[in-house]
This record gives sequence, structure tokens and C-alpha cells, in this order.
Amino acid sequence: MQGENNAGDKTPLFAIHDASVVRASKTILHVDDFTLYEGEHVALLGPNGAGKSTFIQLLTREVFPLYRDERFRGNPRPQLTDVRRTLGVVSSTMHEQIRVHLPSIDIVLGGLFGTLGLPKQVEVTERDRQLGLDALERLGIPEVAERDVMTLSTGQA
Repeated sequence: MQGENNAGDKTPLFAIHDASVVRASKTILHVDDFTLYEGEHVALLGPNGAGKSTFIQLLTREVFPLYRDERFRGNPRPQLTDVRRTLGVVSSTMHEQIRVHLPSIDIVLGGLFGTLGLPKQVEVTERDRQLGLDALERLGIPEVAERDVMTLSTGQA
């Protein structure tokens, strides 16, 4: 029986059972059972080569397992855009990917669209901007909103 969660009997955000990621005939990651409900937060910790990045790529549908019972909000075949719009992934390697001078708030707002920075054709609403500012406030760094993202430390970014 699964333990208590904040979601009650709601459909999990992610549910992965018996998923194996195989490369060159070798299983590089096997997930027996993983369930994540909306509003829950997790941190993946482990040594290099433990499968943390592969696990994230499994969630974001950048890699597909050989075998799986995998669902996103109950759907076995979600659209990548739906997953990216819902799931926030923070990694120290993201800072290395930023090669443009943008206000930090633009990078934060890109998370609403699953992109690193704002897509060119997107008009940011005042509500969107407030969501981004609220996120920076929760992280304790609201003062970086208008700073060039390339001037931030890796931790701030």
C-alpha cells in the first residue's frame, strides 16, 4: 500500500512502474516504482553515473524506456509540451547552456513554456510576470529579476 500523500486519491502527476532504459544491450536505468503527485517536490541525489540525468530524461520524455508502465496525469502518451509546461527541472548544467544576455526574469518565465528563455512569439502577461517574480521571491532572490542572467552565480542561476 502506498504511503500518505497530499493528493488524497488524485491521479498522480507521474507514475512509472517497471521501466528499463537500455543502451547497447545494457540496462542503464531501471525504475521499479515511482509516483509523484502534483505539489510534491523531490531531489535526486547520487554519485556520477548513478542514472540521475537519465531518470530526468525519462520524466521529460527525452528518452524512452524499453519496457514501461508510464503515465503523466493518467495519460500513457502525453504530449511533450504538456510535460514541459508542468515539470520544472533545475540543474547546475543549465547555467552552462545560457549564452545570451537576458534579464533573469526572462529565464524564469521561460519555465512557463518549457524553454530556456522566452520564445520570441510569446507575449508575457502581467499575471505571467507576477508568477515569475513570486518564484524569485520564494527562492529569496527577487533582486536578480532585472539582472543579466550571465552575471549571476551558478547558485543564483
